[in-house]
Amino acid sequence: MTFLDKLSSLIKIDASKLRKVNILNNNTLKGLVNINNTTNNTTINLNIADATKKEKELIGGFLRETLKEDSLIIENKAKVLLDDFSKIDKSNQSRSIIDYFRGKILPSDLDILRASIYIKEVFDRGESVRDLKFDLVSKYGQRGNNISNLYSAGYFNSLIKPIYEEMCKMSEFSGFKFLEKFEVMVTQYTFAVFVSATRDKKDIKKEILDKITLNKKYGIHKLNIHGIGEYNVQRIKQILSEIDGILSSIPELSSGAFYINATITF
Repeated sequence: MTFLDKLSSLIKIDASKLRKVNILNNNTLKGLVNINNTTNNTTINLNIADATKKEKELIGGFLRETLKEDSLIIENKAKVLLDDFSKIDKSNQSRSIIDYFRGKILPSDLDILRASIYIKEVFDRGESVRDLKFDLVSKYGQRGNNISNLYSAGYFNSLIKPIYEEMCKMSEFSGFKFLEKFEVMVTQYTFAVFVSATRDKKDIKKEILDKITLNKKYGIHKLNIHGIGEYNVQRIKQILSEIDGILSSIPELSSGAFYINATITF
């Protein structure tokens, strides 16, 4: 019995009319399952915001099944010139990124990532992306904008992928733990430098300066810097003092003896 069969038996839907299943993390929706019926189409929203452990396991089963049943989800593409989009979407670089994150992030976020890859390609060609970004935000809201900016600034390769690979090494790793971490990065720590004790101060400062330059190129003017441990707290404060001249305002700090979260504006 496939996941679709199990889902149909659980919530009494006509599987022949099922056209789309979205996996969401939306606190405004109540309950695990929300169904939108029209005459010939059924859309199901599975909401993990308040899901129990058992319900998350059920959705996890769905994620695994969708890798086998591509027809279950109808992909939502941004409103772009389809020929150009298709060319970029099928490129080796795009396929490598999409294939890596398929099954690791939500299908709707994967759609945003596909559109984001195209938007960056258009930008790098020197063409306007204003309308493309508008379409993306119109369809996916601030989440679409955040993921697009994350990709444009290089964070999927430099931050998100390494975090996933490090988490995989943990004995209690699960896909949902990574989804929770990814959710934090998308909604709260969109552009961040995570400072660890294994890196020297010179490398940390260089990463901050490099990311400031990269972010400014794409119209991004904030960066979050995070560290845990007294040693890291002191080093981050020293670096902030050293780069004070290129900042447009005083850093916003939330810190204690053993942690620091700093937001800098430039």
